[in-house]
Amino acid sequence: MAKRSAKRAATSKPNKPQIRLKKVRNPNPPPPPKEYQFKPGESGNPGGRPKLLSDAYRAQLAKPMPGDAEGRTYAEVIAWGMALAASKDNVPAAREMRQATEGERIRTWRDDVIDLLRKGEITPDDVIAEFGADEAQPLIVAAGIRRDESGSAEGKSGEAGDK
Repeated sequence: MAKRSAKRAATSKPNKPQIRLKKVRNPNPPPPPKEYQFKPGESGNPGGRPKLLSDAYRAQLAKPMPGDAEGRTYAEVIAWGMALAASKDNVPAAREMRQATEGERIRTWRDDVIDLLRKGEITPDDVIAEFGADEAQPLIVAAGIRRDESGSAEGKSGEAGDK
């Protein structure tokens, strides 16, 4: 057996790394047969994705709520409860009502500046230096920071320098 492997080693080519080529998908496959192609003006998904859960929610919200003396629907009772909570300074409830009626609020650079002021990462003086007093004042007020007559900043708790 040793002779055979020695003979094979002498006659075989030196070991070269074998390169295996990956099969590449055809980027332009042939079109499907005509009977399966969309007709002009026809959508590929006319009904869209089925909305089973949201349809079920709508159906339930439209039903009258049992035991409600005023005969309101579930949706009306929920909306009334949200409005009541929002009127008692429940910010998430107020935000939910605004989003449901007006859509999602888009954040701007002003929101970022207000957040940085609240976190104490920038000071009111930084904002005034960058934007000028007229533009900085509403941002500082929105962050809940008051400036006294001397120009020093006070946070919501009233302590100087509190942000």
